[in-house]
Amino acid sequence: DKIADSLRTKTDVNLVVHYYQHWDVEGANIDLDIESKKIASSSETFDYIFAKSAGTVLASKLIAEKIVDPKKVIFVGIPVKWAKKMSFPLQEWIQKVTSEILFIHNVGDPVADKSSFEALLRNTTLPKHLVQYYPADDHVYSNVEELTDLVADFIG
Repeated sequence: DKIADSLRTKTDVNLVVHYYQHWDVEGANIDLDIESKKIASSSETFDYIFAKSAGTVLASKLIAEKIVDPKKVIFVGIPVKWAKKMSFPLQEWIQKVTSEILFIHNVGDPVADKSSFEALLRNTTLPKHLVQYYPADDHVYSNVEELTDLVADFIG
């Protein structure tokens, strides 16, 4: 929400924050099928997608299944290890993204350290993508102003 609030002051893009059902139950995991159906039945259009963590997996699935077709995508903290543990075909889904992608990644992110994140990218052919690394060792991405500026520039 902090980044969405900050982006509202720096862009004229219509921002919609999607709230996941699993957020209501402590310790629950995202149900990609439930969330996909909610978004598919929405009347919202998605010119830009900003997704973090499990949201990057959901967004990849939605794009791969042609439920959404954004102009540009921003993925923050892709949980490579978690996606693998859950047997989600993340690499296959990301491979189907034809939109321009900005990947934002902390080099020491515990859900995907730099080497596992780079392995994902190395094994995927993406036509248009940028990668921005930050020297943090967490999955928080608390540098809101810096991220907001980067995303606002990327959106154009």
